[in-house]
Amino acid sequence: MLRQSGARRLVPWRDLTPRHWHGLPKPLIRVLIRCGENSLAMYCLGVLLAFLGFVIFARFSSSFAMQAAVSFAGIALMIAAATLLTWEAKLDRHGPKLF
Repeated sequence: MLRQSGARRLVPWRDLTPRHWHGLPKPLIRVLIRCGENSLAMYCLGVLLAFLGFVIFARFSSSFAMQAAVSFAGIALMIAAATLLTWEAKLDRHGPKLF
């Protein structure tokens, strides 16, 4: 009993999730990993997309619907770019796959 309560103090987030939770869905995890593997490219693309979004808002409209559309389009473009960069890196890989 004492050991279990000590482990609870060391791992406080254990009680924040259900006991049989298996984590995020696999496609979402794959997208997050791809963006993380290409983090510098994603940062640079994000800066360019932020500027492009600013231009779109200044020239057309900055309504809530337009902001949501531009945000979702930017996220989709970043996911597509990360997927393309990961796919291209796999084609260039020479030697055994480590992971």
